[in-house]
Amino acid sequence: MQNRLKMPKNINSFTIKHKSCALILTVILSCLLFSCSENKPVIGQVFWQINKFHDIEKQIYYDRLSLFIDAQDEDGLEDLKTLYLINDREEVFWKITDKTWIQKTNNDESWFGSNTIAMHDFSFFPAGRYRIILLDDAGEREETEIILPAYEKGFSDEAFPSAVIRDNTLFPSVNSEAVWFYSTEMVLLNETAVNEKARREITIPEKAKYIFIYRYDRINGYGLVAGPYIKSRL
Repeated sequence: MQNRLKMPKNINSFTIKHKSCALILTVILSCLLFSCSENKPVIGQVFWQINKFHDIEKQIYYDRLSLFIDAQDEDGLEDLKTLYLINDREEVFWKITDKTWIQKTNNDESWFGSNTIAMHDFSFFPAGRYRIILLDDAGEREETEIILPAYEKGFSDEAFPSAVIRDNTLFPSVNSEAVWFYSTEMVLLNETAVNEKARREITIPEKAKYIFIYRYDRINGYGLVAGPYIKSRL
């Protein structure tokens, strides 16, 4: 029978093999220790709101969901990478990454999210439980949830804000409360508040491509958004 256990030819080869094993073991232990030192993200507060959206390009109306989380990570905010919104019962989910989400800082709070979440068939959002999962660069995760109740699905067309663009100036309607300026890549460039005391002539940022007008319907408890107004066409 062939002997499967072969003795080393000399002491040097035996020592080298053991040194290699020791090095591999050191690397493995270092990786384990490093992974243990990774900090998971933390979700503080959650903000969500249904917005009625008027797509003035396609002349259609549908609902969007604004979702923002107040999140922290001891490894740095740049470590946060992906946000999921999941409705298990309806088997639908949305993925928002650090390349597409909006990041806002308010005092010591850092908010991440999106204003453009919509059902894939542009239907209304089903009532029920939605899981929110935040992942960082190392795959560490934090999970929370929101419960979306049944809500008013109708709206009044006259309630929507609007705007007119002349040259490089935006003139929002009197019922407007905010203007969102987006780049060609749909990255939020600027958010400008509009109210009765504010000057209702807004200079459009140079890099702005798409413009959305917003107001909040306090009676019905949802937002009203109209757009996109496209700068390059004027």
